[in-house]
Amino acid sequence: MNEIIARIGNHKYEVSIVSNNEILLDGIKYQIELIRLNNNIYKMSINDKQLQMYVKEIETGVYETNISGEDYKIQLQTRLEEKANKLLKKNNSNSNKKVIAPMNGLIVKVNKFSGDNVNVGDSLIILEAMKMENEIKSPSDGIIKSQNCKVGASVERGELLFTIE
Repeated sequence: MNEIIARIGNHKYEVSIVSNNEILLDGIKYQIELIRLNNNIYKMSINDKQLQMYVKEIETGVYETNISGEDYKIQLQTRLEEKANKLLKKNNSNSNKKVIAPMNGLIVKVNKFSGDNVNVGDSLIILEAMKMENEIKSPSDGIIKSQNCKVGASVERGELLFTIE
């Protein structure tokens, strides 16, 4: 059974996928059907109640949705990701954080910039090394104080990429 943690605002929901048409939401069983109408529009049936919803991924694991006229921002992560993020947060509770390049590579995408708010696990950059793309994530919550990287730049292992306060 796949276990997912869904966060909507300050609320946390536990979702277990039992089968293609059945989930447990906080321990309550629901019959579901999801039909994709086009790129971001879906028709969803929950216990025979019909809903139309818009869903767009705005960053890794974070979705912008509109369900029956109501806007939501939903963060999805597996139970393992939630535990890992809690450990990262616990181990990185200093006020200043330095994000350094874990390897030599080429920056192919910058997702966060100076002044941006970040949370533990937010994608900061995509670093290409040995023909593989590696997502460099924020080790802590805070605001990016300095950004020392740009798309197309080569970086060396240990080079300072961001400082987070």
